[in-house]
This record gives sequence, structure tokens and C-alpha cells, in this order.
Amino acid sequence: MLAALEASGPKGAAALLGRARARLWDGLNSYIHGGIHPINRSESGYPAQLLLDLLKNSNAFTILTLIVLAEISADAGVLEVMAVLHEEFGDVLPELEPF
Repeated sequence: MLAALEASGPKGAAALLGRARARLWDGLNSYIHGGIHPINRSESGYPAQLLLDLLKNSNAFTILTLIVLAEISADAGVLEVMAVLHEEFGDVLPELEPF
């Protein structure tokens, strides 16, 4: 699916999704398929930094989705609004790597 997005999707979106997948895939699979992470967290709890990172990554996927939709619309005004929103809410987003 990422290959199709790279070929016809908005510039940089596939690269961002690919990096997110590479970094998050194993841990997310562990939660979904009942691996060691849920067992360990039920015993030791969740560190505050982990929860903060989870929230920021969730927000990043929301912003990425909105950016892709803005790119698809090809409306420069929408892209400008997205840039302002990203800057305004940067404290609840992870540091994003450039395209």
C-alpha cells in the first residue's frame, strides 16, 4: 500500500507513514496480539513519558491525515491553515522530521 501511495499520493506522506510503521509496528503488534507489552504494563504500570509519547503520536497521525486531505484538495488556503495549526499545537505533537 505504501508503494501505491509513493507513486500517486501526496509528496512525503508515504515516507512519513513508512517511518512511523518502522518505529511503531513491533510494539503495536505486541498490544494487538497479546504480547509481552500488555503483560508487562499490567504489572508495572505505564510510565508518564510513554503515555505522553502515545498521545503525541496519535495527534501526529491526525495531523498527517489532515495534511494528506489538504494536499488532495490542492487548495493553498487549506495548506496554510494546516501549517498554522501545526505550529500552534506543536507542544502536543512529536518533533516531525522534514519530508
